[in-house]
Amino acid sequence: MKRGVLWLALLVVVLSMSGVLLAQEEEPRISTLFYEEDIREALNELVLQTGVNVIYDDTVRGTVTLDLDDVPLERALRLILLSGGFTYRQVEDYYIVGLADPRSEMFRNLTETERIQLRYLTASEARGLLPTFYDRYLRTPGEGYTMTVTGPPDVLERLRADLAKIDTPQQEVLIKVLVTEISAEVLEELGGTFFNWSTQGAPTDSSPLVCLTRAPYPLRRASSVHWRPASGR
Repeated sequence: MKRGVLWLALLVVVLSMSGVLLAQEEEPRISTLFYEEDIREALNELVLQTGVNVIYDDTVRGTVTLDLDDVPLERALRLILLSGGFTYRQVEDYYIVGLADPRSEMFRNLTETERIQLRYLTASEARGLLPTFYDRYLRTPGEGYTMTVTGPPDVLERLRADLAKIDTPQQEVLIKVLVTEISAEVLEELGGTFFNWSTQGAPTDSSPLVCLTRAPYPLRRASSVHWRPASGR
């Protein structure tokens, strides 16, 4: 019985690995050279080599120079679109290419909307710490802990990574403060020259010394503190 379960588990693992390898092998690969080629023509070449449709809008313009040698289709797409700031998204068995700008007609086809829950920062605090690059994609109403993001999948992935770096608990610093009250009577009993403390109302020369203002009660805080080194030291 145990041997049968072991063989079944092994079979599942093998089939899973085979599925991953098959998926990797099924991605078309590109081998071609582009020299100052129009980006649209470069995309058309990908379609001719792979048989996978690529749809782009009027915002896709520019030229590209690339030497692709047995490169997977999606990597070839990223390299071609990188210089123009364009992005792509796979929809079923075809790709959409365009400018990920809310003013673009293709924006809604290139983007996804996601709600990201923060733990330590409010949405407005997180937005103030993020690069302004994300502003066009963020919706942060109020002072809550939820951010609504509409952007291409690669932007969403990068945003999640950046938020993980800044949405952390703040470090706490423990400060201990010691407050001391001085009794003039005790100080006088110890002697006026003890540590060169003086109980006079003000210094008598240019050297700094301790000045304690008298009050009708024996304990009080020093109104001002000056220090004069002991003579001969």
